Amino acid sequence: MNRSVWSSGSEVVKKPWGYESKWTTMLPLDGKVLYIDKGARTSMKMFTSKDEVLFVQKGKVKATVADENIFSKNTAEFRIVNMEEGSVLNIQSGCPYRLEAVDEGCIVVEMSTGHSHGCVRLLDDFGRNIDNEKAAIVNTKLERLENDSN
Repeated sequence: MNRSVWSSGSEVVKKPWGYESKWTTMLPLDGKVLYIDKGARTSMKMFTSKDEVLFVQKGKVKATVADENIFSKNTAEFRIVNMEEGSVLNIQSGCPYRLEAVDEGCIVVEMSTGHSHGCVRLLDDFGRNIDNEKAAIVNTKLERLENDSN
């Protein structure tokens, strides 16, 4: 076997909540650096076949997360994970989550297994398409989370 080394590039993609720099590798592994504007949040989403690891490089991030049983068990609930520099969040496919930047200049490094195919957007602040059936469940459970925290 003849192993080799090569370089490649990244692509900057503007998002409604900031922007991301993304790249692919020779492995079934992709990387992104998310730059999230203060007070902005990503869509509430999940992936059908992509696992992710998120590392907060800079700032504070509020992650709203749930396990995959959020849609099948009435007792399953969302929870808040407050993240700061150095925090790591592991998200398996089928688990919904949303990130919100608490500070200015939040930077989150994402490594994932595979590409973003199979994204199911559940809620979105920017009018992008969502799964309305699952969104109704998510909204009900997020209201309970909000009521419980007050």
